[in-house]
Amino acid sequence: MNNDKLCIECKRPAEHDHHVVPVSYGGTVTVPLCAVCHAKVHESMSLAAISKAALDEKKDRGEWVGGNPYGYKFNSLTQCLEYEPKEQKNIQRLKELRGTGASIKHLVRLATAEGLLNRRGNPLDETIIKTLMSRDEAKYEAFLKKE
Repeated sequence: MNNDKLCIECKRPAEHDHHVVPVSYGGTVTVPLCAVCHAKVHESMSLAAISKAALDEKKDRGEWVGGNPYGYKFNSLTQCLEYEPKEQKNIQRLKELRGTGASIKHLVRLATAEGLLNRRGNPLDETIIKTLMSRDEAKYEAFLKKE
């Protein structure tokens, strides 16, 4: 610990680098805390509260905090979503078929016949197809890597 750092709470000399998200949950970001404030954090905040605060901070910075939506993959180096080409192709094909007036149930049959698969290699089911046909892609586009 660098003794030149000050506690972010009380401005006393910091004695601890506190992980905002526990290391066991993949946390890497730390904040300087003095011994008293560090003890308070661990006594007064549940893991759920700590995690919520960390996720809120990521959201405030404009970083993606969800899972990997079908059609995208998360790049941990850039902290951004990227297109997953094969899945994007499947989504485009489903939209083309939907444009012909096919119902969701009919889309399931057509997708299966054409070999469109989910990430686990199984046929796309009604739930995922319904979600893909109704979701707002702009929600994800905002988190794509800006080049």
